[in-house]
Amino acid sequence: MTKLAEEHFLVCVKYGIWGSKVSRFSPWRLGDALVFLVETNIAGLAEVTGAPYMDDLAIWSNDLFPYRIPIKFLQVMKPGNRPSVLGDIRQALKTSNKMANYGSYMAGLAVLPDHAAHLILDAIRSKSNDLPTMCKEVDALIRRVRSLMQGA
Repeated sequence: MTKLAEEHFLVCVKYGIWGSKVSRFSPWRLGDALVFLVETNIAGLAEVTGAPYMDDLAIWSNDLFPYRIPIKFLQVMKPGNRPSVLGDIRQALKTSNKMANYGSYMAGLAVLPDHAAHLILDAIRSKSNDLPTMCKEVDALIRRVRSLMQGA
């Protein structure tokens, strides 16, 4: 599970890549899942589709993130269609034996406990998949978010 800004989430959707400033993807395997949070909502679910690699092409506006791993989005939800991570999901993460708080899962990109993973998957499955629409509109959505950020 990882938390990021809307713009950076959309860039991941556009390019099918997740990036990091540090090398952390060596233990990741094909088919591993990654849940994306924007603010306190689940924005998407992706799976690893290839081996980690390095690249110096700048695609994110806030940093290079040269350590990368290819992903394929399985489900993406538009902002008004996103389930909240608060409530039952947050409680399941907080009470896990592995971590003291749910933010630790995001900071360390740790494997989620089964109970929390099932709650998250159920929350995602309860929503319609906006992936086809968002893929068609991703460039316009990125421009809109950047425009809003510049105006703020």
